[in-house]
Amino acid sequence: MYLDLHEIIEVPGKSVPFSCELDKQRISFAALTSFEGPVTAEGIVQNTAGVLGLRGSVKASMLVRCDRCGTEYSTQSDLPVP
Repeated sequence: MYLDLHEIIEVPGKSVPFSCELDKQRISFAALTSFEGPVTAEGIVQNTAGVLGLRGSVKASMLVRCDRCGTEYSTQSDLPVP
C-alpha cells in the first residue's frame, strides 16, 4: 500500500484517510487455518503539530483451530491500530 502524504506533511491539522485490502499471504499464526474473506485495513493519517500519526483498524474473518481440542471454528477479528 502506498499513501501519498506530501499534501499533509507541511500542513498541521490536515489528514489523509486510507482503506485497502492486505495480502493474506503475509499474515500467519499457529491457529490460523484459512481466511474466509478479505483482510482489510482502514484509518487515517493526521498531521498534529508537524508529527504524523496513524489511527485505524485491521479486520479479518477467518477459520482457526482450537489449540486445546483441535476443533475448527469461524471468528472475526477487528484489531485497533492506535
